Amino acid sequence: MFIAMATDTGKTFTLVNQVYRLMKSGVGRRVLFLVDRRALAAQAVREFASFEAEPGLKFDKIYEIYSQRFQKGDLEPDEKFDPKVMPNAYLTDPKPGTAFIYVCSIQRMARYLFPDRSFGAHDHEDENDLPEPLPISIHAFDLIIADECHRGCTAAEQSLWRDTLDHFDAVKLGLIATPAQHTTAYFWDIIYRYDYRRAIDEGYLVDYDAIAIKSGVLINGVFLKEGEPVRTVDTQSGAQNMD
Repeated sequence: MFIAMATDTGKTFTLVNQVYRLMKSGVGRRVLFLVDRRALAAQAVREFASFEAEPGLKFDKIYEIYSQRFQKGDLEPDEKFDPKVMPNAYLTDPKPGTAFIYVCSIQRMARYLFPDRSFGAHDHEDENDLPEPLPISIHAFDLIIADECHRGCTAAEQSLWRDTLDHFDAVKLGLIATPAQHTTAYFWDIIYRYDYRRAIDEGYLVDYDAIAIKSGVLINGVFLKEGEPVRTVDTQSGAQNMD
């Protein structure tokens, strides 16, 4: 199944709330939160850790949150993360009584499962921090949330998502802003939709005016002659120079 919500209307925050309720009730205790890049993993960890699940208690003080290592570019300025190391036994020998969140990139999870597979240009993984293969149990998780699950545009990416998700015997929930055919083919049941027009009407997003622009660049292209000066603009200061 999947949830379709317009961009910037709080998909991740909505699911953090729902995950807490599922874990608290015991319906889904072991949760995998899949993203397609480390920066989104860092964002998800922030959302979980900052959510006040109970009065005076943040989410990470009630339930364990695990994630992969982050690089400096994945984090906000001056932000430091010390993600807990995921115990291998949680993945290889799962116990029904455990309760945790594991935030992981699709590429890393796929490398655990399919070590001999080539992931091409969309790897988004540090070659110096590639995981060792793990015999991850199909029962390792009760619930799998695939964030931004519309990103798998190429056939190879779609196959990567499908094969990884199909490995697990768990409830699978996709989060999406722009449903596409390849997404609805897998996450076929829309259980909730919050579209762009409703978000505008309820004051969460601003409306827009469509403006038609004719661009000679798009029609004619850009061609430079040998020795022709080029103007450059400093995006920070606005200063212009002729090079």
